[in-house]
Amino acid sequence: MINDLVDLSLIYGDQNPVDLAIQLLTAILLSFLVRFYYMRYAAPMGNLGNIGNVLPILSVVTFLVILIVKTSLALSLGLVGALSIVRFRAPIKDPMELTFIFIAIAIGLGTGAGKHWITTVAILIVLIIDFVRIQFAKQELHGKTLLIDIPGADGVKTAEQLLAILNEVIGSMRLSRLELGEENLTVVAQLDVVSEDDIQTAIGRIREMNNKAKCTLFDSKPVW
Repeated sequence: MINDLVDLSLIYGDQNPVDLAIQLLTAILLSFLVRFYYMRYAAPMGNLGNIGNVLPILSVVTFLVILIVKTSLALSLGLVGALSIVRFRAPIKDPMELTFIFIAIAIGLGTGAGKHWITTVAILIVLIIDFVRIQFAKQELHGKTLLIDIPGADGVKTAEQLLAILNEVIGSMRLSRLELGEENLTVVAQLDVVSEDDIQTAIGRIREMNNKAKCTLFDSKPVW
């Protein structure tokens, strides 16, 4: 009787519900794997508002959309019309963020279309390639520029403490600018070969010294 009232083919087409459950589980697991990888290895340094937390949601939503429209030409055309009026205003400044957004969408597309095995293999290959790229990039990590701005600094004493922290944690660096005003201290330091952990430690020490300190890291030799 239920089958007479509800056409189950509208929900999952001619696929087995168990297969759909496996595809959905695959999408969820892959998306959380990508989220972990992004936030652990690929997220921009010091970026607390990264897009890592929305990647699983994006993958599952894409999976749902593909699952609904793939069995109906009318729904597919309706989706095209609906997306044509959507405008995304959030700026994406980092190419890595855009790349991982496409990866999350690819997970939803692949699993929603029933290609969960090849999607899993492809995503794992992509993550391995990017991990290797990051390891090579770490070996070439140099030419960093660290901009430090401390409002309300108490003059020479703060400058001496700041330089002591940089010399202790970073070690190899060149001071290209030190501007001591009446109400702020600005320092620009050129960092030689250092690790990301050392930079994070130095920034943490600087903020412990003065919680108003603003630190900006520039990469003069882009990894991409």
